[in-house]
Amino acid sequence: MSTSPAGPMEGAVALVTGASSGIGAATARRPADKGAAVALVAGRGDRLHRLAEVHVTHAAVPHLIAAAATSRRQVSDIVNVSSTAGRGVRASSSVHNPTTFGLNGPTEALRQELLGEATRDAALRQIGGIEPLRAEDNADAIGHVVTRQRRVAVNDMLVRAGDQTW
Repeated sequence: MSTSPAGPMEGAVALVTGASSGIGAATARRPADKGAAVALVAGRGDRLHRLAEVHVTHAAVPHLIAAAATSRRQVSDIVNVSSTAGRGVRASSSVHNPTTFGLNGPTEALRQELLGEATRDAALRQIGGIEPLRAEDNADAIGHVVTRQRRVAVNDMLVRAGDQTW
């Protein structure tokens, strides 16, 4: 990846997943061409290695944080590129689905973890008064699902505290 010495993203760090081919590879080139350091993540190591070989900078969260503090935009970007398999399930994708579905949760958790302390305090205030579920509460719900007749397929179940709003 080439980087311009004084591009509009100079000092920024971007983390791009799905970067070994297609949309992810093209997406990774954009911030690099504008001066950002780009860390690449992908499931196909051989392609990723070829893409990242002449110019990629290894980056991680501490670097993302430092870059956000000093960049013009005051932000670091994490770009995750997956597929529609991360949003819906289809037959013959039992191996691909978990990787793309698994990308969404950790990404959102990381985003929230990297938010400022005031935001974390507000979130803790929001959940502080909720009575947490007990293990037995979940076991009861699961027991109900797994004892249904064969004609009843429960494909998804969300068990949460009664006062929880999300």
